[in-house]
Amino acid sequence: MHPIRVLFIGGGPFMPLDQPMEMLKYHYFSRYFSGDIITSTRTPKQTEIKSIGRFGYHPFVVPQHTLEKNIKYLWTYIKKARELYQKNGKYDVVIAPTPLISGIAALIVGKFMGAKVIIEVNGNFESAFKYGRMGEPDASLIDSIKEVFSKAIIPLVLKRADVVKLLSDNQLEPFRLNTTKLNVRVFSSFVPVQKFIEHPRSDGKYILMIGFPWYLKGVDVLIKAFNMISHDFPEYRLKVIGWCPEGRDYYEGLAEKNPRVELCDPVYYHEVIPIMANSSLYVLASRTEAMGRVLVEAMASGKPIIASNVGGVYSIVSHGYNGLLFEKENVEDLAEKMRFVLSHPEEAQRLADNGFQYVQEHLTEECYIMRYRDMIHDALDIEE
Repeated sequence: MHPIRVLFIGGGPFMPLDQPMEMLKYHYFSRYFSGDIITSTRTPKQTEIKSIGRFGYHPFVVPQHTLEKNIKYLWTYIKKARELYQKNGKYDVVIAPTPLISGIAALIVGKFMGAKVIIEVNGNFESAFKYGRMGEPDASLIDSIKEVFSKAIIPLVLKRADVVKLLSDNQLEPFRLNTTKLNVRVFSSFVPVQKFIEHPRSDGKYILMIGFPWYLKGVDVLIKAFNMISHDFPEYRLKVIGWCPEGRDYYEGLAEKNPRVELCDPVYYHEVIPIMANSSLYVLASRTEAMGRVLVEAMASGKPIIASNVGGVYSIVSHGYNGLLFEKENVEDLAEKMRFVLSHPEEAQRLADNGFQYVQEHLTEECYIMRYRDMIHDALDIEE
């Protein structure tokens, strides 16, 4: 059999290409497959990149935040795929990271190429458009329209895919799909954990949260919970890192009376590793979450974690084993869980040790790529 050729439509590197997370995934794919990546980019410099591992890299720049953008996405995906098909020949598998524009394009491209189609569902579409685009509490008119569009389109796209790849088995509940008629695979997204595992660790006496936008990540919930317990743990700080597109005034107001709350600007990926390695506790207070990649990074750093019980978080966090779960937006519940971890160092270490072991057994780069290879072989009816 000829080497399997894969075409990725969307989902290519967006961040600077010297960041390991953005490049490493395709180098792992290059162990077993070759092909091409068609994706959009906001950074014209990235258009200078020609290949990643054994994959050709074909980025394009599109208008932002307009209907024209989505039309241009769809047209460009199809146009570039056809050009590559005419130049390089047939692909065996076409993969899209979402069941929306890139998913529609993948189905069209797969049809005229005679290729199998894998559609990933990497978001929590049950609540993705219930909040504002900038992380504000209320959805805008455009977000409400997107929600209606998504709930209509996503089932149609997924029903036509050869394989549907999920992060957790509850992602399709909002669409009332008969999953018995779908070829579904469920496993985590790619998280490069080795550098977290290997980095020296210490206890910098701070509780950490990294992410954006802050409202969706529950930063207000976290600050309120920390304010409730901080007088009992004067040696600890709260460090929040990330982009806050909705504006920081509200969060600064919550933190202004507590000098041990630090609201920090976003950092690049390589800077996250030592920050995580020196933390005492990682908290994810999200209002919505498809999986929680940063929880995997925290476990790989040997840190105890607390997370809200939303979306697909439960797929990687087992309450009382490798972390603690609290009720979404329940400030008192989160404060109680934080108090428990900080007051019981032996229990905190047990949670951290279990999380560290869980990552090495189930969530390494090698675990991911082997599951993905099995999924591609399944789509092509290749027996192991």
